[in-house]
Amino acid sequence: MSRVIVSSLAAACIFPCVGIGGLWVVAAAEERVVVAETAGDWGVRVESRHAGQTKAGTFVVAPPDGVESVFPPRPKDQPPQARARLPETLRRLEAGEKLKILAWGDSVTTYDRWQSMFVERLKARYPQADIELVTEAWGGRNTGSYLAEPPGSEHNYREKVLESRPHLIVSEFVNDAGMTPADVDRQYGQLLADFRGIGAEWIILTPHYVMPEWMGPGFLERGQRDIDDDPRPYVAGLKAFVATHPERVALADAARRYGRLWRQGIPYLTLMENNINHPNVAGHRIFADALDEVFSGPAR
Repeated sequence: MSRVIVSSLAAACIFPCVGIGGLWVVAAAEERVVVAETAGDWGVRVESRHAGQTKAGTFVVAPPDGVESVFPPRPKDQPPQARARLPETLRRLEAGEKLKILAWGDSVTTYDRWQSMFVERLKARYPQADIELVTEAWGGRNTGSYLAEPPGSEHNYREKVLESRPHLIVSEFVNDAGMTPADVDRQYGQLLADFRGIGAEWIILTPHYVMPEWMGPGFLERGQRDIDDDPRPYVAGLKAFVATHPERVALADAARRYGRLWRQGIPYLTLMENNINHPNVAGHRIFADALDEVFSGPAR
C-alpha cells in the first residue's frame, strides 16, 4: 500500500499513485489536507480535512480494462451543436462581430472560473472574435430564486438577465438539481421563451457531481465506481428538454464528463474544494471542456 499526503495552497495537485499506475488529481486549498492511499489492486482511500472537519471513504475505481486516459471525443461525423442550435452565436464568432455572453448561475459561477476558461477557448478557436463576458451569479440560490425577486432587487431576473440583452446565455445551476423533469419542462420552458423574446441563444450546463449523499439513493454505496450515468432526475429533465427544443438552446453535458472520471482513475470528490459541491480549478475546467465541445469542429 502506498500513501501520499498533499497539503498545499495550490488549486490542484497531480501526483503519481503507486500501485494503481495512473494519475490522481487531488484538490488542495488553504488549510486543507488530502490523504490518499491505495487500497488493494484498484482502490483508493481518500481522507480530506477542511475547516476542522474530516471526511473519509474507500473508493473502488476503474479496473485495467475500463481505464480511459481522456474523455472520449465526439464522433468526427457528428457536427457540433452550435452549427444547428446556436446559429447567431456562431455567425458572430465567425464574422468577428460583437458577442455578449452572460454567465448566469449560483455560487459555482461566482468564482468566475469556468466562464473565463470558456471565453479563452472561444478566442483560441475564433481569433477574430469580439467577446464581452458578463457574469450574474447568486450563491445559494437557483433559477426559481431569480424569478421570485421583485423589481429593483439586486438579483431581479428581468433586470439582471433579460435587460442585460446578451446574445448568448450560459447557465449553471447545480442548485436546481432538486427539480423533476416536469419542473424543468415548465420553468425552463418559460426561460427559453423569455430568451427567444430578446433574441438570445442559450447553453445549459448540466451540473457537476456533488457529495454522494446528495446524488440519490444507492449512489453512496457505489464508491464512486460505475457512475457514468447521472441518476438525478434534474439531469434527465435537462437532456429531455434540450432534445425536444431543437432551436436556440444547446446542452453542455458536464455531468457526463464527471460521471466518467472514475474510468480515468479519478475520484470526482477530489475535485471539490469543500468536499461537497464547489469544484476546484480542475473541476471548472470540466465545464469549459463541455462548453468547448458544443463548438468543436473545424471553424469556417
